[in-house]
Amino acid sequence: MKTFLIILTAFLFLNINLFAQFSHNIDPRQYLTLKYAKNSNDIYIDTIWNWENNPNIPFQKYKYIDVEGSIQIHFNINSLILNNKFEGIISLEAEISGNSGTRKIEVNPYSEIGVQRKPIGIRSEAPTEIAKKILNMLIQINDATNNYQLISESYVHFISPTMLKYIQDEINQSISRVKKDPSINDQEEWNRLFDKILYLNKFVLTGNYWDGLDGDYERKAIQLLLEIERQYNVAKFKYLDASIKSLIYSKSKSELVLSYLIAIEKAGPDALNGFLTLINKDKIGFDQLKKELIGKIDKIGIIEFNKNTTDENKMKLILDNEEEIIGIAKYLSDLSNLKGSFIESTLAYLRGNTTTLKSDFDDLYYDINNLIEEIKKRGYQIDDKLSDEELLKKYFNEISNFLTIKAGAEIYKKFVFATIDLGKSGAKENEVLNVYINWILEGQSDSVSTAPRLPIGKFFLRETGWKMEVSDMFALVKRLKEPSLMAQNLSPSNFKGSGGVVLNWTYQKKDRGLKITDNKIKKRNKFMNFLEPSVGLNVSYLDFSTEKDVEIGIGSQLGLFRNKIYLGYGTNIHMYSPIKESPNYFYIGFSFANLTTLFKGK
Repeated sequence: MKTFLIILTAFLFLNINLFAQFSHNIDPRQYLTLKYAKNSNDIYIDTIWNWENNPNIPFQKYKYIDVEGSIQIHFNINSLILNNKFEGIISLEAEISGNSGTRKIEVNPYSEIGVQRKPIGIRSEAPTEIAKKILNMLIQINDATNNYQLISESYVHFISPTMLKYIQDEINQSISRVKKDPSINDQEEWNRLFDKILYLNKFVLTGNYWDGLDGDYERKAIQLLLEIERQYNVAKFKYLDASIKSLIYSKSKSELVLSYLIAIEKAGPDALNGFLTLINKDKIGFDQLKKELIGKIDKIGIIEFNKNTTDENKMKLILDNEEEIIGIAKYLSDLSNLKGSFIESTLAYLRGNTTTLKSDFDDLYYDINNLIEEIKKRGYQIDDKLSDEELLKKYFNEISNFLTIKAGAEIYKKFVFATIDLGKSGAKENEVLNVYINWILEGQSDSVSTAPRLPIGKFFLRETGWKMEVSDMFALVKRLKEPSLMAQNLSPSNFKGSGGVVLNWTYQKKDRGLKITDNKIKKRNKFMNFLEPSVGLNVSYLDFSTEKDVEIGIGSQLGLFRNKIYLGYGTNIHMYSPIKESPNYFYIGFSFANLTTLFKGK
């Protein structure tokens, strides 16, 4: 029993870890980075949220952001491209909550207020799978060019039985004419026969057959006929053999290619776009390519041989369908070469068949150098004599990753960065911003409103940084210099209450993110955020003299804790003469209005 429990525990632990790992691999939040600027005109340099692989480091780096701030949400496309487990369609949305309730705000271009929200995302297999399908398809048909050359060469040196009959008739008629009419010049007739036959350009006859007549005309013409018939029989069997081999090859490979094309098409419209980028075709071209292939497969599908089919019947079938047999061989050859495509360029650059210069402003120059460096890291040297098939097989992973990035750039091009403008959204102090990613998996409804929402970040909104503020002040004032000329009129109290107003340049708590070291994580700007200092001017109502009804003091001050406490120094301007005896004062005070915010949770 104990052993069973140990095994069960281990099994559960393993599966939990596998599930966690799988979830991590497909969680779309890992590809997001949120950057922040205090206003939309600033540079977005502050990362306020990003995915961390270290469980000890929080994803959210900022707690507070400004009510006038702006957020950009960026997708890490390169990482997304290389994750072959990601699937689904996504959209972004945000909402602000406060005393007045919760309201949706715009996340442009993923969700707009007053407009039905639509998901922006992909319907596609992972780009890595698309790249592998393409490369495997090319490896499968890489000898298609050899197949086409084989049947083309055999076709060039073969004439049909009808044409052979025509040649035989021409030679026999020529012999008969010479026999019946002795006046016919043998050499002229020989030259006429040459023009009749050799324009066909099907046989490779040596010059011995045409360089003058050696002996009587009939013997020479019969020798020519026998040689043509001999070459015909040789070419016939070569053509028959090449046609049968080509037909067998084309049948198997065309079905395989069609399976790959259908699989790529079923992988989703975005996957298809990525594929088309690599083969230099558009959707119309792809549809035509597939339609043409299906038509050719149907036509050669009716050509069937069995063990009882005679060579004569085989030849008849071949001759009746030679256009289809040669046509599909050429089709597969053209497809395997992908002329003008990105894949062809990649292989050419790898093999060194093309010279690249930085002055070409060709992106491929930089990309291909990265690919070559990646191959060299594995200790390989690229052999420029390798065939395409050998090149693809030897460097399959490197080329696959290279093409993955190119296809992925097309597949994921919809994932432009999103923007949240809090100023335009009417954000207010003490409200809370929540950002979400909607994730629609295969088989679920396409409605964003019913899709599961994954939280990205929760940010508290407030005014941050330096700002001009006016506030009340109640202070305890102590005179520092008492005029001797007015000693008899001075108030007996030298530390008494005074009211006034202050104008301050106030620092309001501003989040600057985290400082991450090997040993610990701590908040940046912690000291300033704790003090929330201010500097400014004060105007106070004083009571230094028992004879004056109005006494005004002006001074400078330092505030702390967002103008809750003040320390200052000033001068009573109504007792300013003589200057050398002007009464200065020191005060310590506070703001009733700002102290009340302690009870509001501000």
